[in-house]
Amino acid sequence: MKVTTPIFALAAVAAITMPSAKAQGLDFFVSAMKSSPGCLGLENAKVQGGRLALFGWFDSAANADAFINGPICQGMRQMAKIPDTAVVKSTPVKGPVLVIASFTPSKDPKDAMGLGQLALERMTPVTGGFAYGGRFAPETVKVPGLISVARSTAKPTPTTQSDAAPKPLPRGNTMIADLQKSPGCLGVAAMQCDSGKLVIVAWFEDKKATLAWYNGAAHGEMMAQMAPPTRPPLAEVSAGTKPIIVMATVTNAKETDPTLGMALSQISVELYTAAPGGFARGGGFGPAKK
Repeated sequence: MKVTTPIFALAAVAAITMPSAKAQGLDFFVSAMKSSPGCLGLENAKVQGGRLALFGWFDSAANADAFINGPICQGMRQMAKIPDTAVVKSTPVKGPVLVIASFTPSKDPKDAMGLGQLALERMTPVTGGFAYGGRFAPETVKVPGLISVARSTAKPTPTTQSDAAPKPLPRGNTMIADLQKSPGCLGVAAMQCDSGKLVIVAWFEDKKATLAWYNGAAHGEMMAQMAPPTRPPLAEVSAGTKPIIVMATVTNAKETDPTLGMALSQISVELYTAAPGGFARGGGFGPAKK
């Protein structure tokens, strides 16, 4: 495998400078999710545009729902004045569940808790994707058909400003634009995690639209450099499933990875689908149209 430039425009993500959810006084919520039974890991992120998000992976729907329906989340729901009519009944899900808590700070004194938007939503991982040096999700979250590329054992090369610019991967720096104009793409969000991961999240209206991008020029050329897939992407996902969510991540490094050919320690693409459940006021984490 030889990757010579980021798979998306990192500058767009790196420009995010607003405080994280923890810095906004929501550290109690971060701690509650992290310590909740069945939580396998958590990422705290700042989303371009002002939204804050927490991503918590749970080992089962039962434990995810126990957190959502527990005193912390329900107490927040009451404080945020979210009515029962805004609560979505949880659908049965097998395997691990990703809970996304999103918050949008507001300066309007009429907005409860100083938030213009608050939501808790569920997702579940689906077949496909790849990872080198780690994933967005914890390694304990098992995903069928995910290509895991072994990290190179060669010694990394220190990088300096005088290093020659690497030859770019075809269309590698236009990932956001390619996603936005891809037929069936409902929206794209860029964000930066406290862990250092830079993330692009894209929502597609269905399996057909997702596969058109996944196998197209913007992504297919990069996948061709990876190991052959062990199972077709979205193999267990029915044609009527919607939406499909793509999460692409990279982590910057101080040294050039000999396999990637650039200063990255991690790169991955992971696939999810919505698993209805939770509640929202002022919209959810993703685009309004789903």
